[in-house]
Amino acid sequence: IPVVKPGDSVRVGQLIGKAGGFVSAPVYASVSGTVKKIGQQVGSGGRLMQTVVIAADGKQEPDPDLKPPKLDTMQDFLDAVRESGMVGLGGAGFPTVVKLTVKNLERVKAVIINGAECEPYITSDTRTMLDRSEELMEGARLVQHFLQVRRVIFAIEDNKPRCIQLYRKLTKDEDGMEVCALKSLYPQGGEKVLIYNTIGEIVPEGKLPLDVGAIVLNCTTLANIARYCKTGMPLVEKCVTVDGGAIKEPKNVIVPIGTSIKDLIDFAGGFKEDEAVRPSLDSRLGERVAGICQRFEPRGVQGLGSATRRHGVALDKPGSLGVGRPNGGVPSVHGNRHHGSTPDARRMEASTCFAILVAEQDSILDSIHTKTLFRVKTAKSRPLLNL
Repeated sequence: IPVVKPGDSVRVGQLIGKAGGFVSAPVYASVSGTVKKIGQQVGSGGRLMQTVVIAADGKQEPDPDLKPPKLDTMQDFLDAVRESGMVGLGGAGFPTVVKLTVKNLERVKAVIINGAECEPYITSDTRTMLDRSEELMEGARLVQHFLQVRRVIFAIEDNKPRCIQLYRKLTKDEDGMEVCALKSLYPQGGEKVLIYNTIGEIVPEGKLPLDVGAIVLNCTTLANIARYCKTGMPLVEKCVTVDGGAIKEPKNVIVPIGTSIKDLIDFAGGFKEDEAVRPSLDSRLGERVAGICQRFEPRGVQGLGSATRRHGVALDKPGSLGVGRPNGGVPSVHGNRHHGSTPDARRMEASTCFAILVAEQDSILDSIHTKTLFRVKTAKSRPLLNL
């Protein structure tokens, strides 16, 4: 539900859409600028979704009212997760606070931190585990403390030996925390598969992980919860893995939520001219990263995963773009491709997305190279979608 109107000035992290229900999440501006219009856009499921169009000023000024939340009680923690706008960043887009709202905490036997990242090519969660280890560990401590859980398990595929080694070292002196090294296979990162391969429980058909005493949280989701609890900055950016045989310069790129796939491909050097898949991709470059997968049109937009059950996108041709999750690096540059196989098409359908933010900016070609991270900087004038 939009809380801004045309002509309003907004800053990064400012609320632009409030949650429309319990299974929903607020949406925040990921660029600073002026609200241009409120409109509608057809989503991937064929439903109309409300949109907020912002003309970015290129300054990326944060909202001055942002501040860390109070965290004295379990309810304080749940309120913080809700207000952060956090949804599952591993692909589901399900509001995280719903997973963490447990009436009887004795039911929770284990929290499984999902670092499997089993999808071909995608490596942004790997970068989270390597580059944001302090935030991820703090997120694990927060969940352990407020859920009063006995076991916190870092589930990591064995094709990420650096991550396994790092978290064995970090959890060595942490009570109740452990690392489970998993075989590298697909779909290892699926909730039910992950639960069986970590704690040996089978989630019955029609039941939830909590029914067998488990809560599964994506590693980047948890790192972002910790960041919000420390800084008060909600979900406004994410990392996408731009990779595949058709891409000139594969890399992970941190971008404001809503950046167009075309801009990301251009930022990664564009296509290799001799790739036969280019014509099939060109028609889909209007798509926007982060959120619900929309139809691929020249001026198509991407919904932000607020009240959604599915969240994310991957194109389906050889050497196609894989859309990863927030906070990444440049693993492909270092020859660390996640898998050598071609990613399958995954069209994630919306259930109840309530708002999209469309921003306008000039160029995202300026980058900052820090800790193997490329960060896209915003400027003004030119359509950029934001959730």
